[in-house]
Amino acid sequence: MGDSDPAPPPPASPPGLLEGLLQTGRFLIERGLLPLALVMAPLLYQRQVARDAEQARIEADRMAQREQSYRLYTEMINRREESDTALRRELFTRLMGNLEQQNRNIEQRLVALEMLSLNFHDTLHVGPLFAEVDRLIALEPLPRRHRLLVELDRIVAQVKGRQAATLEIDGAKYDWAIQLTELYDGSPALTERFSLARPGTSPQAAGPAARREFVVDVLSHDPLRRRLYVVVSSPDGGVDRPLGFWVDPYDLPLLSFGRLSATERFALLLDHYDPNVGFAMLRLIYFPSTRSATKDRPYIDDLINRLLPASVDTAARLAGEPPAAGPAASAAAAAGPMPAPAAAR
Repeated sequence: MGDSDPAPPPPASPPGLLEGLLQTGRFLIERGLLPLALVMAPLLYQRQVARDAEQARIEADRMAQREQSYRLYTEMINRREESDTALRRELFTRLMGNLEQQNRNIEQRLVALEMLSLNFHDTLHVGPLFAEVDRLIALEPLPRRHRLLVELDRIVAQVKGRQAATLEIDGAKYDWAIQLTELYDGSPALTERFSLARPGTSPQAAGPAARREFVVDVLSHDPLRRRLYVVVSSPDGGVDRPLGFWVDPYDLPLLSFGRLSATERFALLLDHYDPNVGFAMLRLIYFPSTRSATKDRPYIDDLINRLLPASVDTAARLAGEPPAAGPAASAAAAAGPMPAPAAAR
């Protein structure tokens, strides 16, 4: 056999084998698998539908239970608020009636004033009531006057301590010991310059963006009414107009404050005043507007600028003005010049 001879062909399949396999497969499909598929498909579909319906029912029951819990919680809160409001209304009416009665002695007025200030110090400015009791105490004999004045100072310190603790949670403070002997007619003002961390920044942060500078000047004091005349200015941030006002022991920081911007506030507290030893302690609290009481309601334009910052920038672009750089710039632009704290007082 030579190398050029062709290879022998493969053996041929038996005739009819392939056709037999095809017929067997067709028979199995037609008589077995196809009827089984026709029977099982609806069953599987019904099972999936039932499973989806059960899952939807469980989710609906969960949502209904959650809504019922929310509704029950809301009703409980509303009922509690209604009962608390009714109780506070009755308490306020009785306490104010006790303070207005002329036949009440000073001890009874102090008790009513303490209850009133502890329950309504965040909504009612009780400073004038403290000042009125102070004027009544000044008419008493000296030994009794001293005892009543100590009790009045205790009540005031308690209320101011609560309010100051609330503001200092998200704010910063600065205490200044003042020598009253250095204040006399013709004497220069006592000046203190310091900086405090802006709300939301670390107390250790530095720089104008993280800290606000304050300049506090004490020009004079009034021993008869136990008060200081203070001028406050904040040179950085474009707010350099000095603000002057009297500070007495009955100024409460939660309702007696000054506005630095749309979101920044400050308050002054006269923690101690003793002209006999020539010493006073003044405290400045710097805090965000979110911590102030209900009296510090935002203006309509401030709300619009906070809720629709994109609309404000669009309006600025249409007017040919550059848009604000961010929320801080928008708040500073909406705030305008710093108003005098006398308006807030």
